[in-house]
Amino acid sequence: MFTRDQFEDACEAFARRHPQWSWVSGHRPGYGFLTRTTIHTCKAPLDLEADAFDLEEEVEEFEEDSAIADPSSLSTLNVKEYIAYSASFNVPAFYFTMHDRSG
Repeated sequence: MFTRDQFEDACEAFARRHPQWSWVSGHRPGYGFLTRTTIHTCKAPLDLEADAFDLEEEVEEFEEDSAIADPSSLSTLNVKEYIAYSASFNVPAFYFTMHDRSG
């Protein structure tokens, strides 16, 4: 198990080696946490009622070129991740939130 001081030292070293993560010092010594925010782009999910299809039809397969893709068909997902020291269990804990444009 880590002590709170060992956790803080390890996280600060990790953040130095991985610039996408940052160490946020807490309001009291020993209560900091690691954090990062990432944005993921994916095709918007299909609305099966609006996009009715027939499984018996032959479908022509093709590769989509993301450079010419319709931007309205792409969906972005914002992910915020946190690693903090759990005071209850004395172990690191991972927390995250995800949201799209609609919240």
